[in-house]
Amino acid sequence: MELPKAHQARPRESSRPLKWKAITGLVLLLIATALGWYWIYALLFLAWAVHDGLAGSTHFIEPVRRDENPVLFWVIVASWVTLSLLWGWELLS
Repeated sequence: MELPKAHQARPRESSRPLKWKAITGLVLLLIATALGWYWIYALLFLAWAVHDGLAGSTHFIEPVRRDENPVLFWVIVASWVTLSLLWGWELLS
């Protein structure tokens, strides 16, 4: 009797690329937060806004594409910029 596919051991997928940029970013955020360097979040939100604006898509709870939902897309990107400015302003004052 053979086990159902869901219960069979799967071979390790070594072809999956290691997401070293994401891992590095998470580690840096943890270190920055532990050290009280909250300005990093201002840079993160600004980078997010620039990337999303250039890419034409963003992810906020679900994917949102500029060509399908332009108003919602720009509201989300404007929110990233606003959060970046608020974090930056708070830290500068």
